[in-house]
Formats: sequence, structure tokens, C-alpha cells
Amino acid sequence: MTKQDASQPLTLEHFKGRIKRLKSVVDTRLVSGKHHLFLPAGGVTVVAGSPGEGKTSLMLNLLRNLLRSEPDKKFYFFSYEESDIFLALKLLMIGSNVVLAEDNLEANGELAYAVDEFGSWIGEGRLHFGDHGLDLIRAR
Repeated sequence: MTKQDASQPLTLEHFKGRIKRLKSVVDTRLVSGKHHLFLPAGGVTVVAGSPGEGKTSLMLNLLRNLLRSEPDKKFYFFSYEESDIFLALKLLMIGSNVVLAEDNLEANGELAYAVDEFGSWIGEGRLHFGDHGLDLIRAR
């Protein structure tokens, strides 16, 4: 199969050939019923929705799953809406199934495990949060 000339329309034969050679997908480890969410490797995926619909929660769950399943990779999470500390707290709550409050910061083993896991991701340089966009918003 030869490379298709950019001026030529896509043919079924070329399409089938490219599908066979596609790189692997990213398994998000997110499941809904019988359906697994896979994303194209190296692709850009846009998550959009109205405020309060769970976009950040979805992405933090995805981040946590990928940090666990891809121990040799680094991950960067940027937000223009939330500070790095609130993103980290949400990630800890997802990991421990505990709603954090002043009186339960060290309440159970699941939370302690989530804190240790989070600490290792940060300490190993595998997890980076960016909230620099907040500075741009505040400056206006």
C-alpha cells in the first residue's frame, strides 16, 4: 500500500489500509455498562458540556486511571477554572471515596492510601497540575 497523494480523494482501499496500521488506543479504564471508553492514541479529545455536568470529575477519573495503568508516563492537567489545590483535593476524594472535611483528613485507610499514592505521583514527577490560566482571568 502506497502513501496516498494529498490531492487525491480518500479511497476505501486506502482507508482500510490506514485502519490496519493505526497505533493503539488509550484504554481509559472507564466503563459504563458494557461499554469501555477508549481514546485514540496521540489524538486530541475535546470534553465539552455546561457548567456542573462533571467534565472535571470525568477528566480527574481518567487521569487517576491513566496514572495507575501507565507507570512510565507523565501527566499534565491544566485548568482555567480551578486551582491546583482544589484539583488535588478532588483527585484525593475520587481515590478514597471520602468527602474531605476538616474533621476527617486522616479518617480512614482508603484516604491514607490515596494520599500516599498522590504523593508518589507528585514526588516521582509523574503528575503536574497547572492553573496558570487563573492568573490570566484574575488579571482582567
